[in-house]
Amino acid sequence: MNQLDLPRCAALWTEQDRDLYNRLPIYMAKVQSEAIKYYARWPKMLQSIPWEANMGYTMRGVSKRPSPVLRAQAFPNAMSGLPKKDVVEVREVKEDTILYRQDFESNLMHFLPNFVDFLTDSVDKTNEDLVEKIMIYGDQFYRTAIFHGAPKVWVCGKAVPMTIAPYWASPNISEAKDQATRQALIAQCNSTLDAQTLSQISTAMYTDEGVVPFSGKVLGDGSDGSQLKHKYCLVTATEVWDHLVHDTYIKANRPLGMNIITDGFFGSLFGRWTTMFERYELRIAADGSIPAPETIEEGANAYNQGEPVPNPAYNNAPFAVAFGVGGEGYRSVRIGPPPSEWTGMTDKAFSRLDWNGKVDITKNVLVPCLDQNGTTVLDTNKRGEYIQLIASIALGIAPVRRRNIIPIIYKRARIGQ
Repeated sequence: MNQLDLPRCAALWTEQDRDLYNRLPIYMAKVQSEAIKYYARWPKMLQSIPWEANMGYTMRGVSKRPSPVLRAQAFPNAMSGLPKKDVVEVREVKEDTILYRQDFESNLMHFLPNFVDFLTDSVDKTNEDLVEKIMIYGDQFYRTAIFHGAPKVWVCGKAVPMTIAPYWASPNISEAKDQATRQALIAQCNSTLDAQTLSQISTAMYTDEGVVPFSGKVLGDGSDGSQLKHKYCLVTATEVWDHLVHDTYIKANRPLGMNIITDGFFGSLFGRWTTMFERYELRIAADGSIPAPETIEEGANAYNQGEPVPNPAYNNAPFAVAFGVGGEGYRSVRIGPPPSEWTGMTDKAFSRLDWNGKVDITKNVLVPCLDQNGTTVLDTNKRGEYIQLIASIALGIAPVRRRNIIPIIYKRARIGQ
């Protein structure tokens, strides 16, 4: 059974069902279906900052901010008189960051299924699945922090679409845009993310919000064909792009860069946007809740019992969130290893502290069994019959200039709908 966000000491001794997988003497053919692979997106968008041991509980990021432009006209004194003067003051902005951890593990795995089952790769497949889920969790952590940390969101179709919204105050990440807030935002959203809206967003980001481009400067910086030179990046679902290519404006103007594909970045719009796709974009249901992308088929008579399937609540959610990404808005925290005293043990009989997301196999578990009175007691795994896959990941994100990433709430649409 898949379970999320359990207390660490819950379900410690749950053994995986020994009959979970098929085995001989029934003859079977090994059939593998090709699933759409999930590729992390947000780590590609964020530069990293190191955090090593002995740096305390909290990291404080301090960055300089230029003085404001306080005039729209300039009238200096004549050369024959004394000149007036401007006094400028560069200020500092600070944001605090703390670290977070999440554990991952399998149920206890007995040797017998791998000894008698037809497919003997259950440990390998569990390992691969844990690795993928850890990657997805990290990606979702960054996106969650950015969405709830944004001081403004763009609401498509609203009369004044750039909307002030609640955000978490550093260092503690929280669900600042709670269900009630999201419900209020989607109530004002009545249009999809089309080409004209994207043009409006890029104009507002540059002109009204002062969001610097993802890379490149206002002055000419060469022409090397880079997809992100003086452009914003739209992180969105393929559904939006599929709809955009049929957009009336796009068809009429036929931008030449639409078919350029470079390292996961797709297409160019108006010379202002390039695009990166998310596999499981953030979607919002009509009640403001955020449904999970998948569920598992548990129907006893279903042909695909046990298979992950698209969650109907996710498929039917009428709203979704894209992100307009400018220059450095946040940094991911690159966390060093634990103290050496906790990592230096080489004997597998001892446990080593590790939080880099690497999956390890341990036999250091307790096993429930019956005593002479038929009472369940716990014994050590001294005969080595059980193993468990475990992992832990440490995460952190440091705001740099929050307004450089704008969440875009839009009404989902498809061609012909």
